Amino acid sequence: MVEPRGAGLVMITLRAVDEVWAADFDRVTGEVDAEAVAIAEMIIRRRTGGFDPTTFRDRYQDALRALIRPN
Repeated sequence: MVEPRGAGLVMITLRAVDEVWAADFDRVTGEVDAEAVAIAEMIIRRRTGGFDPTTFRDRYQDALRALIRPN
């Protein structure tokens, strides 16, 4: 799951058991509103960009390592 965090995004790959639910909706049937699709595509285009993983610092992981490693 990707969610906003501050001025960026954070990806969460693990969830606690009480945070995971089965999908409880049916497949969408019928026609799709073309205007809604156009708006969704516009939002996706505006929010899509490059990402250089070498510039990413995981502050949580850094703090955890600092706690584990002796000084």
